[in-house]
Amino acid sequence: MHNWSDGKIIDVYDLSDYKDKWGYDYHMFHRIDLHEQLQLKAKSLGVTIVVDHKAVDVDFVHGIVTFDDGTSTRVDLIVAADGVRSCMRDLIGIVPQTKQCTSTCYRCIIPTSRVKQLGLKDFAPNKGIEFWGGFGINKIVLTSCSDGEIVAFYCFYPAEHNDRSEEGWNFSATSSMLCAHYPDLDPDLLTIFQHVEDIKLWKLVVHEPYPYWVKGRVALLGDAAHPMLPDQSQGSCMAIEDAAALALIFSPEYWGKTVHTVEHGLQLYEQLRKPRATRVQEASARARENLNERIGWSTKRGNDNLENKMGKLTIDEINTYDMNEHFKTLVNTHLPANSIH
Repeated sequence: MHNWSDGKIIDVYDLSDYKDKWGYDYHMFHRIDLHEQLQLKAKSLGVTIVVDHKAVDVDFVHGIVTFDDGTSTRVDLIVAADGVRSCMRDLIGIVPQTKQCTSTCYRCIIPTSRVKQLGLKDFAPNKGIEFWGGFGINKIVLTSCSDGEIVAFYCFYPAEHNDRSEEGWNFSATSSMLCAHYPDLDPDLLTIFQHVEDIKLWKLVVHEPYPYWVKGRVALLGDAAHPMLPDQSQGSCMAIEDAAALALIFSPEYWGKTVHTVEHGLQLYEQLRKPRATRVQEASARARENLNERIGWSTKRGNDNLENKMGKLTIDEINTYDMNEHFKTLVNTHLPANSIH
């Protein structure tokens, strides 16, 4: 954690013992790298990826999706991972209850090679998540990713200074627009901001948890099911957990034994995933203006028992979660018939 105006380090949450505590390494991914690896893995498993097909209608009873080119397909299971503006969510009857966030965010990157070429301050060797601010609306988040080849920034500022009305995260912006919001920021960062690339404005919107995620043969996943503010860095993590849950439920261990229909499996999916993802979603909203709510810092700032009583999400809760054990417990619990949507 850095002092806002001069960059002086004022606090540290040490992750050097991460693997010893939780059994695996701590990784920070550049979104593009993660997408690439997921795509490569899918193709290696024989998945056919078809693009330029926008879903415009769905028959959730029979598993039929109709696309904007007039074609349709019939499948056993439809997993809708179509993002925060999900059309499939609308098609299964969910009307999001939203409110404008108090903040808007610029996101941008700079190659480490460019930093060195220009003689700017090089944060890549730190291999951590670094913060300026975080108690209130203004906050800068810096991460080193792509094996130190890229430094990425997330720069939060008051939403009233943004005139965008629609939700989205890909509006183009300039370095002068970025710098204008932080006149008293650490000069090292402001100098870097003059040279950053791929600057995008992210209009942040708070979504209340949805009443359900599944209907018939359709299941929502990721941002389509639980869009969350970025302040816990858990959006992609929760989406991957969603996918893992579906893989578990429809695995040979359970399919045809405990789970006998797609509809039943999806009801179990919602019961397995919705409470945990909703908790992270709500904790992300709280962390928007209070860094003490962020996992890691939430553990550092006092007694764990007191934090749990206060409802704070902790890094232990995230990292010690055992989905297999959770599901075993769940399948031993009767699924009420009236829970079917």
